[in-house]
Amino acid sequence: PFWRDWRQKRPQAARFLALCLATALRESYEEMGLNPFGVRFLGPLPPERLELFRRRIHPLAAWARESRRFRPNWEVQRVVHVPLRELLDPHRYVRLSVRLEAAHAGPAPAAERIHPAFRMPADGGTEILWGATFRIVAGFLKFVFDFTPPALERLPQVSTRLGESYLAGKPAASRTP
Repeated sequence: PFWRDWRQKRPQAARFLALCLATALRESYEEMGLNPFGVRFLGPLPPERLELFRRRIHPLAAWARESRRFRPNWEVQRVVHVPLRELLDPHRYVRLSVRLEAAHAGPAPAAERIHPAFRMPADGGTEILWGATFRIVAGFLKFVFDFTPPALERLPQVSTRLGESYLAGKPAASRTP
């Protein structure tokens, strides 16, 4: 409802936001088959910097009708439905130990980093939400519900390994534990 006023007072920011929204709708349609006419834009979220790559993500919050009928393309490994009530359950959060292994590194030990993460059972396995996606979702939960996941040091630890395919942007052969 405030778009017209905002566009007049902050035209450069409004153009950037319109570009982000158009890009998000196009990418969502191309990668997931999400009908752009069934999406209601709620607002922008704070930008997120990717740790391993020199890129910024400009996430947007939106409400999508009929969001269970996705048709992912080759860029999407899988679609995971995460109920909001699960994201608001403090017992679903873990401390994720990520070991990055590179084949060319030889006998040197793999680098290990600790990240906050969200874990839930899905389709006979376990899904882990971590990294930039986790930070975006956590920011959304804080802004909308004033929910903050438990402190990292109080969380149970789980481990995973990432090979070179992760850095190359190729799908992993197996699921995260």
